[in-house]
Amino acid sequence: MNSTLNDGEWLAMSSEFTQRDENDNEDVPWDDIVYYEEQQDQTIHLEGSDYIAIFIAALQTIFLPCIVFMVILVAIAIVLPFIF
Repeated sequence: MNSTLNDGEWLAMSSEFTQRDENDNEDVPWDDIVYYEEQQDQTIHLEGSDYIAIFIAALQTIFLPCIVFMVILVAIAIVLPFIF
């Protein structure tokens, strides 16, 4: 069995999807949607719980090796003066 589409079938499918996408916009209540500009000069002040959440999120990403490396360096820096 050959499951590939010929040019006529492909063209019919693409026009069907285009027509379906155009009809989807009719259901959107455009009168309720309002555009306003956001102020870009606002500063965000983080709380302690925000820093903890960022740290936990960093542990779950690619930054885990960086955090482990920093913890090891801090541990070495604390222990090294007691050894020598």
